[in-house]
Amino acid sequence: MHTAKGGPFIYFGEEIGMKNHIANSFDEIKDIQGVTHYKLAIKEGKTPEEALIIGNKNNRDKSRNPMQWNSDTLSGFSSTKSWIALNPDYITLNVMQQKKDAESMLSKYKQLIALRNSEPALQYGSFEELRIKDDCIHFIRSYHDSKINVIINFGKPYAIDLPDNSIVLLGSPILKTDDFIIFKASQD
Repeated sequence: MHTAKGGPFIYFGEEIGMKNHIANSFDEIKDIQGVTHYKLAIKEGKTPEEALIIGNKNNRDKSRNPMQWNSDTLSGFSSTKSWIALNPDYITLNVMQQKKDAESMLSKYKQLIALRNSEPALQYGSFEELRIKDDCIHFIRSYHDSKINVIINFGKPYAIDLPDNSIVLLGSPILKTDDFIIFKASQD
């Protein structure tokens, strides 16, 4: 999103990789959609376990868990019990932990935002090329004399040969699965 056209946005928790929390019991479901679907499933003769699966499927609470700020009690979100249950992974998956790690998702988001803010081609540039091959997306954003290449690998790990005099802006030419590289190729 931060290398494509348009205005990128981050839904809270996305920047640290927060996961949806699945209710372990009917009492944890607060959203009216989840509650209604659970009750309808019970009325249709489903077991509580089956109804919980259906309730969770339709429950919007899972994307509304409190922000995981730190590993303290209640994750630093509140000093009193929150309306919706905390995801138990807040102990290890939180902002404070990721601030300490230069390779964390939060750090990558910060680097991507800084890169986008510093490169007009990523803010205003057009797509010059778009290729999809072997589970990789490669595109070039160009603006005036600047061309920025973005390669995103969703497949098997592999290494790419960068053109001579390329400048790596973010990432590495050794692409792991779900990894990326952003670079400027020489204009020679």
